[in-house]
Amino acid sequence: MDRVGRKGHTPLPPGTEAPWTVTPAEAGARLDKYLADAARLGSRGKAADALVRGQVFVNGVEVAPSDGATAVAAGDEVRVWRSRPGSAKRRSGRRETGPLRIVYEDEALAVIDKPPGLLSVPLAGDPSDSVASLLPLCWKGPRFAAAFVVHRLDRDTSGLVVFAKSTASCQTLKTQFITRAAVREYLTIVHGVPEARDGEWRDIMRWNPSTRKSDVIDRLEPGALEARLRYRVVEALDDAAVLDVSLITGRRNQIRVQAAWRGFPVFGERQYARTHDPIGRQALHAVRLSFAHPIDGRPIQLESPWPDDMRALVRSLRRDAQR
Repeated sequence: MDRVGRKGHTPLPPGTEAPWTVTPAEAGARLDKYLADAARLGSRGKAADALVRGQVFVNGVEVAPSDGATAVAAGDEVRVWRSRPGSAKRRSGRRETGPLRIVYEDEALAVIDKPPGLLSVPLAGDPSDSVASLLPLCWKGPRFAAAFVVHRLDRDTSGLVVFAKSTASCQTLKTQFITRAAVREYLTIVHGVPEARDGEWRDIMRWNPSTRKSDVIDRLEPGALEARLRYRVVEALDDAAVLDVSLITGRRNQIRVQAAWRGFPVFGERQYARTHDPIGRQALHAVRLSFAHPIDGRPIQLESPWPDDMRALVRSLRRDAQR
């Protein structure tokens, strides 16, 4: 988003700070950095807190926590309404804490927008950081409390992943994933274009511990499980396609395995096919996640924006298709 707010909006009620007007020299700065200046709120922490509480207005329009990264323009009027009714309680909202982007957090759980290259949970003998090891150091509430894994994303898959703060919440959430009450949707970029623009892939998969890979097999047998997903072609390119995928089951590496099995391997796939790797990882992103809150049952629906590397890949494929 290039700009936030618009000029000429209805004036804010009494109680807001006198507006700060962005000078030409300040134009182009991130909104959160502009607010963090010593002449204004004085720190990045205070700026982030005001954004999450819904206390920041640009040109008379409330901005969202995610707008902290947008640029301010010369002449913009920025106000902070510190005493805004209902803003004393911190709102759940996207915030960055080191390598983690927390998009939702309360007393029961936290949802992370995981970057590629970061493990969901530690692997035996691997000293790398993981979401599970980093999260308790930065979430609200008791420091160093354990993070209970509800589901996982592969190291090089980006997007939304949920962790619980107690064993009870973890079990309730896991049950939703097992019974398919939770909804998980992914965006991926694959080689080739499925003939049917939408449909269902249904296979039998089995994890092979000796090769550490999931195999598609032709019949149910001990250790084998049904794997099902629905897909939709969002955009057909030059011998490539952007797919929106909704998991019906959740098997290890499921999307990557089923796509490769049908001759549509994910860009950057290294384990189940040898494909072109233009972004240094598989082009797979967990874009939407929906589930019921483990304590009060209210619906939680979250969405993650496309990561920059996948956006760049789609732009490149579009250019190739036009040549």
